Amino acid sequence: MLRVSTRHRRPATKFGKYPTDQATSTTQIRRVEAHPVRQLRDRRLPRRTGFKMAVLRQICTLGYTPTRRRADPWQRQAGSPRAARVSGMTTSAPLAGRVALVTGASRRSAIGAAIVRRLIEDGAALLVHSWEPADGERSDPGGAEELVAELRAAGGNLVHVSADLADPATPARLVATARETFGRLDMVIANHARSTRQSLEQLTATEIDLTYAINTRATLGTAARLGDSWGVTPRARPGS
Repeated sequence: MLRVSTRHRRPATKFGKYPTDQATSTTQIRRVEAHPVRQLRDRRLPRRTGFKMAVLRQICTLGYTPTRRRADPWQRQAGSPRAARVSGMTTSAPLAGRVALVTGASRRSAIGAAIVRRLIEDGAALLVHSWEPADGERSDPGGAEELVAELRAAGGNLVHVSADLADPATPARLVATARETFGRLDMVIANHARSTRQSLEQLTATEIDLTYAINTRATLGTAARLGDSWGVTPRARPGS
C-alpha cells in the first residue's frame, strides 16, 4: 500500500482523495488514484443496479476505453480459403464419410442409443456394440437389434456386434470388424461401463477385477487398437 505524508495531502476532489492534475511530487499518487476501482472505493458508491453505469462513467471520465470483444474469426477472415471451405461444408451431415465405433449401446432408451442416433443424423457410419447380459435386470431384450433396424430403415449405415468386453480379445475384434466392414475407423466412443451393487462389506476381488477389466482395460485396449489401425505407435512421456 502507498503511504503519503500528511504534509502532501490535498482536499478531496471528485476524482479521488488527491487532485490528479496537481504538479507536485505525487506521480505515484496519480497512478494509484487514477484507477477507476480505487476511485469507486474511495467514493463509496452503492453496489446496486447503477454500479455498472457508475463504473462506466468513471472510466470514460478518465479517458479509458473499454476493451472491445474480439470479432468472430470467420467474419474477420471471410475471404480466406479456410473460411470458404467451412462455408461450403454441409451442416446437415458434418460427419459424412466418417466411421465410428460406439460401445455399450444395448438399450433403446439410454445414453448409448442417443449417441448412435445423433451420429447417424450427422452422417457417420457406425459399428454398434452391445452386451445385454451386462445390463442385468435393466436389460432391454433385442434393444440393440431393434435400434439398428430402426436406423437402417431411416437410411442409416450401421452394423451391430454383440461381444463381452471382459474378454481381452474383444477390443481388437471390434476394431477389426469396423475396418473390414467400412474400410476405415475414425473414432471410438467408449460408452460402456460396469457398476456394482455390492456394498463395501460385500465387495469381492472377482467383482473388482471384472470392473477393472471392462471399465479400464477394455477402454484403453480399444483406444490402443484404434491407434494401431492408424499406424500410430504409443510412446510414453519422458520421465514416466
